[in-house]
Amino acid sequence: MSVRYSAFSEPCDQSNEDTIVVKSDHESNKALFMVCDGMGGLYRGDLASQLVCDAFSTVWEEYHCFKSSSWIISHALEKTKENLDMMSRYNAGTTMVLAILDGNDVTIAHLGDSKVFYYRPGNGMLYESSDHVSINEEGWSYVSKGIFNFRPLERPDIIELKAIRGDKILLCSDGVTNCFESWRMPKLLQEDLSPSSSLSELKAFCNTYARDNYSSIMVELL
Repeated sequence: MSVRYSAFSEPCDQSNEDTIVVKSDHESNKALFMVCDGMGGLYRGDLASQLVCDAFSTVWEEYHCFKSSSWIISHALEKTKENLDMMSRYNAGTTMVLAILDGNDVTIAHLGDSKVFYYRPGNGMLYESSDHVSINEEGWSYVSKGIFNFRPLERPDIIELKAIRGDKILLCSDGVTNCFESWRMPKLLQEDLSPSSSLSELKAFCNTYARDNYSSIMVELL
């Protein structure tokens, strides 16, 4: 099964703490799509998200031809935790959301408040990730699960789906969903537009209303 996709990652101010990954191998019919959003309240969110994406890219490139998607996720998380722990004596962390395509098998994993939506024409939204967010004693929300240095490794929520032609996957940081609300996503995904045209519409909205860095990848299976 082939794919077409589009992506963007834009800063809201001078620094962009989001990182995206797109990897594909046409011969093995496999691909990796990933969005990480470094946590701005901690040290060097941009570096944290980059380290995580680099680790997943390296593991996927080395092992995707002969290892399962679940093994790649587990191994890459162990590797990225090692990299983060060596990064600094200051606390650092990032969210993570990804989709690995292996033929018509799709594995989705996420940690934090970056989102993934899986849409099927005629059936609607088959999956929407639930944010790992809690409220502290002062009433402020915070990301309760993610990839952090100096903390035990969190296990992501993982779902496996069987893809069919026409399915669409949308990955995005919370800079997108905080201005383009989740209830709008089905309408965006059901439009008969290419990923490039759909993301142009989404990006234009974020250009006007986003209050945080905004990144997204849209994938359509053909």
